[in-house]
Amino acid sequence: MFVTSEKRLFFSPTLGYYHKTGLGITTAAFMLYDKNKVNAYQFAVSPSFDLIRKKISAGIAYTHYFNKDSVGFYMTPIQDEVFAYFSYKGWWARPGINVSYGWGSKTEYEKQQYLIYSRLLQRSESYFVTIKNVESVKDLSLTLSVRKDIDWYDVFSKDDNVMFTPVILLNVATQNFGFNTSYTNSQNAAIRINGAPSNSEISETTDFALQSVSAVLRAGYMKGRFLLQPQIFFDYALWDTEKRFNTVYSVIVALSF
Repeated sequence: MFVTSEKRLFFSPTLGYYHKTGLGITTAAFMLYDKNKVNAYQFAVSPSFDLIRKKISAGIAYTHYFNKDSVGFYMTPIQDEVFAYFSYKGWWARPGINVSYGWGSKTEYEKQQYLIYSRLLQRSESYFVTIKNVESVKDLSLTLSVRKDIDWYDVFSKDDNVMFTPVILLNVATQNFGFNTSYTNSQNAAIRINGAPSNSEISETTDFALQSVSAVLRAGYMKGRFLLQPQIFFDYALWDTEKRFNTVYSVIVALSF
């Protein structure tokens, strides 16, 4: 399997409810601008619990992803994810740790037509082979971060807030990947000539090791219930890959009630 990367315009409208007790639930849609139209290819639901105190912040969330059946690009088979975080706010810079564990699998079917030439009957007979591909993955990742929040108040108007936050991250992860391919045909007899390849199973487990170093430059403007937050994400992969350095630009627009 060969995967290439390319730049696309990505949208993610999100609706969340968070109670003062710390309980919350978030729903999100993931959409891609593809072939001159917006393609909603994935939805997610995340119940969560957050504990916010003067010097610490912590929380845990579970997310289930609902994927569109057919898309024109590769999607990870991860369907479920558990995420937890802890941050200490008592120092000049804020250290934090995030842990996530995701798992899932997906099955794809492909039908191909084959021809067999029979010398006895002096003609070719066709049959169909159904190829079943099952891809599964289990991914554990840990992110260590250090951030510094810089705030200015009453900048453009009374009670507004301008923010700037640089963040440095170290990403450590392990992955258990499996890929199984099996074949079934429309004939009762075994396929001997011009047949499909035999069933195959591939699995790979990566060690728990440092995967990448990242940095985020995040700005923000808050006025009342309105938040505008552009950011730039820089990521440098420490494992052997064709493209080690990646950049992602994003803008968050939020309105709280």
